[in-house]
Amino acid sequence: MVRLKLMPPLTRLVGAREIVVDVGRAPLRAVLERAAAGSPKFRSAMLDAQGDLSGEYSCLVNGRRYNAADLAGVEVGEDDEIVLLMPLAGGTSVPPTPRPAIGRRARTGMTPVPTLGVRSRRRAGVYPQPS
Repeated sequence: MVRLKLMPPLTRLVGAREIVVDVGRAPLRAVLERAAAGSPKFRSAMLDAQGDLSGEYSCLVNGRRYNAADLAGVEVGEDDEIVLLMPLAGGTSVPPTPRPAIGRRARTGMTPVPTLGVRSRRRAGVYPQPS
């Protein structure tokens, strides 16, 4: 039996933290497809409209990450730790658009000094020195 550990948001979608699949040693893709066949909630979360494994989730097998495209060549057994999770980080190759300046920075072009005390601001030249 192979145990699949689920991480949020899969735990909320499926309603369990772990799914047990009755199989000895098999490709990871076959294990996930068998788990999807046994649990309709898992199936709706892990499979896309065409019935293929969704690219939104990653699999960790003994700490090594695999995507949906890599699953056919990975063999798993009873002793392997399999964790299904949604990656939290992402990104894009498009640079971020600059945000407009707000408040005092927009009016004066000055960057506020990050300290709070009046003495520190006087030393930084924000306030005039007392005479």
